[in-house]
Amino acid sequence: MNLDATAAALCAAVYLERGHAAKRAAELGYAVTAWFDQADAEAALFTGARWAYLAVRGTEASKLEWSDLWANARALPKRWAGAGCVHEGYLAEAMKLWPHAEPRLRKLGLPYYLTGHSLGGAVATILAELIAGNDDVPDPLALVTFGSPKVGDEDFHRDNPIVAHRRYVNRMDFAPATPLIGFAHGVEGIPLDSGPFDRAQGRGWTGPLRDHSIERYAAALAAIEP
Repeated sequence: MNLDATAAALCAAVYLERGHAAKRAAELGYAVTAWFDQADAEAALFTGARWAYLAVRGTEASKLEWSDLWANARALPKRWAGAGCVHEGYLAEAMKLWPHAEPRLRKLGLPYYLTGHSLGGAVATILAELIAGNDDVPDPLALVTFGSPKVGDEDFHRDNPIVAHRRYVNRMDFAPATPLIGFAHGVEGIPLDSGPFDRAQGRGWTGPLRDHSIERYAAALAAIEP
């Protein structure tokens, strides 16, 4: 499995309960070495033999996590420690995780990838900026996001240092187009095509919601040769 397909699979795992997430990660050759759950902002550190992934959970819409929905709704530009403005709701979620993730990354001792899906991708992008401004935390090998909404304004993306960012967009996924005004993406999206679904197999609905599923991202990337 290629590295970004592994990132997508681990992003899918972090939506699960910790025990189930650990089982899925083990199938990929990774162990859950840290689990961060701070006022409904969640992330997991998955460690393998050669490198690790810090995966940030996206919106738990199926469980009606109101804090996630509120984070998405707070689409106001906010000044922060870096240049430009960031999405107020996503910044708040990132700051819940940062004090707990920062010491683990500082002592990790392995190269790692920073990744997230949906809201998790937006939060991971802000975490990447916080890491870039912290001399005690090694930079990730890359920031890999799936279906991430916009995070900051043009000044944020132009003037803040950031590692290589691979931003994947699947088919008609609606999330990367949001918020509609006031925010931008820092890099061009890498298009994915998870393919048509089979109605006869009862695999759900098609369209923007279907294409936003992290499972669809993981399947599309797994089909690509390493």
